[in-house]
Amino acid sequence: MFQHILVPLDGSSRAEQALPLATHIARRTGGTISLLRVIPPEVGDSTYAYSRAGVLADEVRTTLTQEAHDYLEHIAHSERLAGIGVRTRVTTDSPVQEILSYAQSEKIDLIVLCRHGFTGLKRWVMGSVAQKVVRHSPVPVLALSEKGLEAPLVHPEKARPIRALVALDGSPLAEAILPPAAQLVTAVSPAETPGELHMIRILKPPSETEERRYLAYDINIRQFYRSEAEQYLRIVKEKLTKDLPADVHVQVTSSMKEEADIATALIEVAESGYDVMALATHGRGGLKRAMIGSIAERILERTTMPLLIMRPPEPASPVF
Repeated sequence: MFQHILVPLDGSSRAEQALPLATHIARRTGGTISLLRVIPPEVGDSTYAYSRAGVLADEVRTTLTQEAHDYLEHIAHSERLAGIGVRTRVTTDSPVQEILSYAQSEKIDLIVLCRHGFTGLKRWVMGSVAQKVVRHSPVPVLALSEKGLEAPLVHPEKARPIRALVALDGSPLAEAILPPAAQLVTAVSPAETPGELHMIRILKPPSETEERRYLAYDINIRQFYRSEAEQYLRIVKEKLTKDLPADVHVQVTSSMKEEADIATALIEVAESGYDVMALATHGRGGLKRAMIGSIAERILERTTMPLLIMRPPEPASPVF
């Protein structure tokens, strides 16, 4: 279960919307929370009242750093985080690099962030920064959208079983998201009522040429693909159910759907009654040619629902 949770903050109330969910997970798992505030190294002369008043950039940075420390200490000692172990850190560097470095050095299990925020400095926990963190983080990232803050997952105090949709493409890389997705469902759902982890496989329809070629051998290629997917989902379900830790409780279900546009299909299914979508940034074809990975950023841009995304470990090179 998630023991070390990182919440990057930028000083905005929007970014702080990640805190209720992070604190709920920490309380359920007995975990700790790290609050990270990154001050970008660039200090534009026209951006700050300090600079317009003629204050030197390094003095501005010193002032901003102290304000950031005070801000995080205020959050850490707030009633919301009472009883939870909290660590704080303020750094001055690239926000993306600092988030990823901190997650690695401090053995973070989960990053919870809001995909949009704003500071008096510049926008950073939004757009390109969130996308880069998601793209490169080997740690699961739970990305919330400012337009989806009414989602049940974001308000765990309204207890009910959580439903997670997990996108699979038939590859071990895509399956790496399954354990953290199961842990998330367990941590957010009521202890007495297990939530649901639903695995889905989107099948691209074969072309007419491909169908005719296989029919010549009396093979229904559509049915073949469906049977193959059914067997795959059954095997994955059996393995997942067997390997899950004793403290992780979820109902595992599965389905498949035929659709040419995989990203659109996943969003439609997810938004039809699920609370979070989980997927890996790399899947079939590996790190250079990933089916799931190629659509992760499209989904990140097009849906406002919570997303649990992670970059799976790179497979070891074969030894000959």
